[in-house]
Amino acid sequence: LENPRGDQKASALIPRPGKRVIAVVLRVNRRQATALILHVGTVPAKSEFIGVVRQQDIQEDNWDSVRVYDHLQPGDLIAAVVLSDLEQKHYYLRVASMPFLIRR
Repeated sequence: LENPRGDQKASALIPRPGKRVIAVVLRVNRRQATALILHVGTVPAKSEFIGVVRQQDIQEDNWDSVRVYDHLQPGDLIAAVVLSDLEQKHYYLRVASMPFLIRR
């Protein structure tokens, strides 16, 4: 990943808060979905990063009544924004306020 502008491209491969990602949903329950991050921005992820979409990150209003499995299903391809990292290689993802379902 060498480039003339330093490690800018290498840092693009790590999901950082505010970055857009493309992910595939792996598991879903009433309160959250787990997804595998495939792309960070337009760059394919080189490592396995796991994202978590919580019910409050699907819908801004009345989020406590949101059932995640009504919005996301395993195998769905989604676009999301990284909110923060939970721990190494795990990230909170937000899909509210944007068209998030790419393919079901």
